[in-house]
Amino acid sequence: MEERFQKTLKTRILQQIMAERRTVRAFDTRKPDPALVEEVLAAGQLAPHVVFGKQKDEIRRFYVFPAGTVARAQIEQALQNNAAAFEKKLRPGPHRWWFNFWERVFRGYAFNSRSIEMMRLSFQQTAQFTGHFANLSSAPLLIIVAEQRRGPSVSNWLDRQSLAHCLQNMWLMATALELAFQPVSGLALLFRDPAACTLLNLPPAQYAFDGFLLGYPAGAPHATDKAAYHPEDVIWFHADS
Repeated sequence: MEERFQKTLKTRILQQIMAERRTVRAFDTRKPDPALVEEVLAAGQLAPHVVFGKQKDEIRRFYVFPAGTVARAQIEQALQNNAAAFEKKLRPGPHRWWFNFWERVFRGYAFNSRSIEMMRLSFQQTAQFTGHFANLSSAPLLIIVAEQRRGPSVSNWLDRQSLAHCLQNMWLMATALELAFQPVSGLALLFRDPAACTLLNLPPAQYAFDGFLLGYPAGAPHATDKAAYHPEDVIWFHADS
């Protein structure tokens, strides 16, 4: 009976954390205690991975940049430069072959030219530190995760999948610790940036990047209605199917 109760309690706690997980884009000035930050990073270290014969600690690195430091300013400048360059590639026009490329990519999917425009605006906000990314400089911590790339035939999807597992673990732990978490997907652009790679002491183009902002929320997080299960979205194949 007690074992069943413990399993039920674990399930409910996990469901509650997953339901409460959300992007927080407004941070106050308090800095999280280093012990709490280490708990978040430890959750990332526990994330699943495919290493092709290497140990996880050989391919996954974490970099913590407090606000106001020289290193943080250098990473922010590299992020702005790369986001601005990518935003230009998403502008429409016959001379913009990148825009035409993304149009072909999205053709046949549940996306359209509006999707490309939304992507362009997101990178514009990243480059200018406005909109959803207005707190890029003021959030107490910016954290980058770097993973050694697996090779040209699999890196386009396997690296991103592994990093996604890592960020999800840290996001859930941050939620459990009542910390504010905002993903910054534009950090992926830095994998070829000479200045950023030099700062991280990593060879350019050999590591994939992702990252997030971490701190305490400024005010109560907004409520969201997250149903735990939508049976109408699930199709079961039974033995007689």
